[in-house]
Amino acid sequence: MSNLSINRGDLTLWLSEDVIQSWSSDLSQTLGRPKLYSDLAIETALTLRLLFKLPLRQTEGFLTSIFRGMYIEARAPWI
Repeated sequence: MSNLSINRGDLTLWLSEDVIQSWSSDLSQTLGRPKLYSDLAIETALTLRLLFKLPLRQTEGFLTSIFRGMYIEARAPWI
């Protein structure tokens, strides 16, 4: 029997500084309703939703808890 530990339920997520900086959308657009979140933020949320088979509200809560745990001032997109 080996001494390998098994970490069930352990999730490691890495966000680079570039991703954190580009999470919010560029508010300089002039036509239409201003975008609150970048395409990257929406695509990331939808990818996590598909990977973990979560409803939309649970995906929002999941991202919020990740940001809170990483001490990042970012908001999860409302999908």
